[in-house]
Amino acid sequence: MLEILNKVIGFINTYGLASIIILMIIALYKIYVSRINLWAKREGYYKIMLNNLGRWREGLSIGLEYFIEPGSEYSDDYRDSYNCKKCNESSIPARQELKDNMHFGRVFLSVAATRNIGELFSEEWHLSNFGSVCEKDYLESTLKIVANTYELILKDARNDLKKSHTRELLTGLFSRSSN
Repeated sequence: MLEILNKVIGFINTYGLASIIILMIIALYKIYVSRINLWAKREGYYKIMLNNLGRWREGLSIGLEYFIEPGSEYSDDYRDSYNCKKCNESSIPARQELKDNMHFGRVFLSVAATRNIGELFSEEWHLSNFGSVCEKDYLESTLKIVANTYELILKDARNDLKKSHTRELLTGLFSRSSN
């Protein structure tokens, strides 16, 4: 520690105190800009999460359209229907992409966002294995928790992006003043 202090005092004697202040300002600016890049990555993960939750929700809604007629939930034809195929084409890839991106997304997303998505997967697994009486019940219950998670993540993203836009404004002011 004493060695570093001696180097700093030697640097000040050689180049003056103003150079130290300038170097500290540059370092702080670089730290600030790197934080803004983290916000951009965070925005990207919110986009991935919301896009996939929306696709999953739409797929479940398409699947539920099959069950408009009363008593159709007792039919064995759902698995062969157009609605089931469309539901699976949309929901399964969206769910998988959401799951795949959560591993690294936990670094950038808020604690509340990651907790909500974790609860979504847990509840969906329970519904698909034990908690549903029939296909219609699974689709309705899963749609409800996916839509709820979508709204919670959207609210969280809005709050975080407000902070992000404030930071972007400040960065813009700094970059204009340096030109």
